[in-house]
Amino acid sequence: MQGFVRSTLLSVFALLALVTVVCHAAETTTTAIKDATILQTGQTICTECTNSRCDMCPRGQEAKLTMNLGLKTYIRALVGFHLPVPASQVTSCTVDFPDFITPLRSETELEIATAASSTWDEGTVTGANAPESGSAIAQVKVAPGGRITGVDVTAACRAADANGLFSIYVRGSWEFVELPSKEAGKPATLHVVSS
Repeated sequence: MQGFVRSTLLSVFALLALVTVVCHAAETTTTAIKDATILQTGQTICTECTNSRCDMCPRGQEAKLTMNLGLKTYIRALVGFHLPVPASQVTSCTVDFPDFITPLRSETELEIATAASSTWDEGTVTGANAPESGSAIAQVKVAPGGRITGVDVTAACRAADANGLFSIYVRGSWEFVELPSKEAGKPATLHVVSS
């Protein structure tokens, strides 16, 4: 009888171990595949741009991403990712950005929003042809000297297209802020937990 009980208990423990391994969530880290500064402006003139219109300049090959919400300008970062797993398997996603190029002097609030499409290209995306901004999915307060970490972008990950691509916008506040870009060798990092 004891042999039967011992054998049964071992079988139950083995089964529990197998279930734990099968049900255990996997965590994968990947980086942005593309990023760009999207400049939309009212009356500001950029002589280096087509027709001197700042919103006609592609800024996806620059080593920095710029964000600002001013009276005459609206500058935000557009960042694209490729999910390492199917969107249907995503349990959660968070994103981290590298340190600001110039440390923040005061608390700054940033907004993360989905982008309507991920078909844009770094070499050609401009304020005039960038995808529409979707709903805000996160509001982030960053302390002086801090950085953007652990921002929940699960909604954007789950809304990835059939190829696993999705993009987010990062919009700043009145303070002019800059982050290193993928071209500077410091892309945003995506942490994906999947089932």
